[in-house]
Amino acid sequence: MNNIPCYPKKFISPKIILYNNKLADFLGINLDENNYDLLSQIFSGQKLFFSEQPYALAYAGHQFGFFVPQLGDGRAHLMGSVQASDGQFYEIQLKGSGPTPFSRGGDGLSPLGPALREYIISESLFHLNVPTTRSLAVVTTGEKVHREQEYLGGIVTRVALSHIRIGSFEYYTNINDLSSLKELVNLTIEKHYPELNIKNSVLELFKSVGFKISKLISKWMSIGFIHGVMNTDNMALSGQTIDFGPCAFMDEFSHSKVFSSIDKNGRYSYENQPSIALWNLSRFAETLIPLMDTTETEAISKLTEALEQIAIQFEKDWLDQMSLKLGIENIEHNNKDLILNFLNMLEKNQLDFTNSFIALFSESYPESPFSIEDICENKEFQEFKNQWDCYLKQKNISSADAFKIAKKVNPLVIPRNHFVEIAIEKAYKNDYSYLEKLVSIIQNPFELKKDAYSWTAPPKSSEKVTKTFCGT
Repeated sequence: MNNIPCYPKKFISPKIILYNNKLADFLGINLDENNYDLLSQIFSGQKLFFSEQPYALAYAGHQFGFFVPQLGDGRAHLMGSVQASDGQFYEIQLKGSGPTPFSRGGDGLSPLGPALREYIISESLFHLNVPTTRSLAVVTTGEKVHREQEYLGGIVTRVALSHIRIGSFEYYTNINDLSSLKELVNLTIEKHYPELNIKNSVLELFKSVGFKISKLISKWMSIGFIHGVMNTDNMALSGQTIDFGPCAFMDEFSHSKVFSSIDKNGRYSYENQPSIALWNLSRFAETLIPLMDTTETEAISKLTEALEQIAIQFEKDWLDQMSLKLGIENIEHNNKDLILNFLNMLEKNQLDFTNSFIALFSESYPESPFSIEDICENKEFQEFKNQWDCYLKQKNISSADAFKIAKKVNPLVIPRNHFVEIAIEKAYKNDYSYLEKLVSIIQNPFELKKDAYSWTAPPKSSEKVTKTFCGT
């Protein structure tokens, strides 16, 4: 595989500001969390800890629908891997650690803000039970990064089951390297789908990847998460969320919501995420055609049929996740119209996505720590709530049982965009107290203590964040 040995940039005064001690314990990394100098050296790449040879990974990708034959890690270094307490191996990667042979003239650096955003959002997704890569640490580099203005530089340490992407397969397909493609198939099966028979498992691998990505995207949709840049090089075959650039959680619900400053036409909007995932899987299927033990025509037919099965699964997984949020466990009840009615009502009335699900169950909470008064008083919301109550009674679902189901999947708190921006802004001023509080709050999204009630509040008009940036 055409991965290139290279080392992180030398930084004079790196400083650690976030260290995920619980994740480190899970990974079996025995480091003193109070030894700031050592942590700063390791997580800026100045001291090799996970292996003697870091690498930059090669991959291609479709970016906003256009194929780029060589992308690769232009600002990231794979530092090695560790075996965690669950028996699996996890890769450790530094992002923002300096130029690599794939940088294409770029500086390979990252402002501190995007590094903090990845840490915050990835930790939030993990605690919301969404498959995701995670963040082990964030350091400041002590150097300035030049973008539209000067920013303090930052490096995030990413932990992933692997960094194999659809773009990894596209890279070797483009250079017609069938040997590496076969090797990549076997490696993907070995790492992520060991239940498959390695021989003649190309079609089964495709289905397995598709079904796993279906569950992932359905989870995103259920919490109002918008990835923002679903290029094929940002879709991991492990089924984990990867590459947190212009991502965000919705406040007011809109099917067509877009936050990314570079997504001018809404390609990666909230409502388009399932169809884009299927489009990306189609590109993955194209890379597998030469590996199928059949004619090209028959290979295309089999992969197309598999893609249709995955599309059907997407609908089922979405219905399952959204039904649970309404307190309904059995999707055989055919809840699609009820779900769509609710979402359309939210959009028409510009209601907050997260808090509206809480408002449905407002009577079931011992207190009302949420910013839901305006929602509960909305006439159309009340009309839907009556419709929903009648539906539950028709299906013999008690309000208590519905609440037990919904409480497990409806977060009370999410990393709202205005909170994330405040945390980043303060961090640039060397104040990390707000950041640390936000990180602690999102680690327990389904239960809140009284002193955390303010974190459920949607933004005021002056606080709304309408654009996010990738920070490349």
